[in-house]
Amino acid sequence: MELLTSRLRLRTLSQQDWPLFQALNQNPEVMKFVADIQQLNEIKANFDLRCSPWHKNTNAWLTLVIERQDTGEPIGLHGFKTISDPPAIAELGFMLCPKHQGQGYAYEASMAVIENAFKVHNYDTLMATVTKGNTASEQLLYKLGFKVHQVIESNYMIGGNLLDDIELVLPKPAAKKRHPA
Repeated sequence: MELLTSRLRLRTLSQQDWPLFQALNQNPEVMKFVADIQQLNEIKANFDLRCSPWHKNTNAWLTLVIERQDTGEPIGLHGFKTISDPPAIAELGFMLCPKHQGQGYAYEASMAVIENAFKVHNYDTLMATVTKGNTASEQLLYKLGFKVHQVIESNYMIGGNLLDDIELVLPKPAAKKRHPA
């Protein structure tokens, strides 16, 4: 799979992307609101799972590498995972290298992934879970049109701290009706 935006190319994760996957999953700044950093063998096992062929009805992530079109540099990961069908609901997730944050890349990549999820894979709803305190991701999700569904208090442990999660949802836009000319 490949998605193109004005500045980015998103393509399916492959074995050649191990250095990017490893770097993101071992970066304390990236992982601060995601999860505790795992052992290398656990990261590698997760990577291998994400490189497996993806189908909508599997319990696996469709993982896309975000690359800059101008340089070909991989700058992050994006994707989704089916959490129910029917109704067709997928969880959206993304990680960006710190030096590429704050430049609109996450928004641009997310717009392409969301459009693909709704139009190509026919999901009814997308959801995203953000750890309370991850203001940048939370604000990005609001900008994309996500709305708070619920706050789950003391839901997730990172660094020995029990943190609240904010669950956000984005329903599939209603098809626009055509008016006769």
